[in-house]
Amino acid sequence: MAERDCYEVLGVNKSASPDEIKKAYRKIALKFHPDKNPGNKVAESKFKEASNAYEVLSDPDKRKIYDMHGHTGINNSGFQGFKSPEDIFSHFSDIFGRGSFGGFGDFGEAFGDVFGGGRRQPSGDMQAKLPISFEDAALGTEKQIQVNGRAIKVKIPAGIKNGDKLNLKNQGQNVGNGERGTLLLEIFVQPHSNFQRENLDVVTTAKIPFTLAALGGKVRISTLKNDMDLKIPAGTQPGQQLRLRGHGITDYKGRKGDLRVQVRVEVPKRLTDRQKMILNEFSETLKK
Repeated sequence: MAERDCYEVLGVNKSASPDEIKKAYRKIALKFHPDKNPGNKVAESKFKEASNAYEVLSDPDKRKIYDMHGHTGINNSGFQGFKSPEDIFSHFSDIFGRGSFGGFGDFGEAFGDVFGGGRRQPSGDMQAKLPISFEDAALGTEKQIQVNGRAIKVKIPAGIKNGDKLNLKNQGQNVGNGERGTLLLEIFVQPHSNFQRENLDVVTTAKIPFTLAALGGKVRISTLKNDMDLKIPAGTQPGQQLRLRGHGITDYKGRKGDLRVQVRVEVPKRLTDRQKMILNEFSETLKK
């Protein structure tokens, strides 16, 4: 069955603001929430469908990819959708956190306190997903999260990958005698509209005019940290990859990846008569 349009699922138009998208999702999530529809598979399916649509449209990078390439682009970016309501609760902390978003807190214990869906274990251990940006995963950062009303600082090491887990000892559920279980955070790296990761390398694309490909020169590109000039050798071919060594991801061991730039040569769709004449003359020289 074909996937429904994300905007259609949430009942908003393509120009909807982030607040309008969030409001629409809250309304649908409240209607089809599993706690209000126990055992109802149809309601659960609609809840997951709306949550997947909201995940795409609430993230600027994913929304840009979706607007350009639809579900195919989103699937290729690595997001495969939520598998269960529990995944949804743990991902959308601002929506499902206890008492944190006007009305949803009334569902009480179903959501927990860690990102609204941390699973408590009998030992006091807890599990939750922590969404971070592509840049934060690559460069490392520090996040502050709320656990049972407590603010905890979490250090994200540079080079962390999607699905990696962080063990935070003594930060889980209180088990008495001043002791706490372990908080296990699973990292969810959000897709980026311009960058993709391959091991420690970062892959991106640069569009250049065909004259620059033929004659050589420089083009301005974005890296993880800043913008810089990329040297284009004369005779660069469409699809050719150019490499900037050391400008990829640096992991916690100090190993460095490269930035690999795939060249896309743009051919003008319209030419003036003079431009056509020059190109025809050039074409004739190639025959000699």
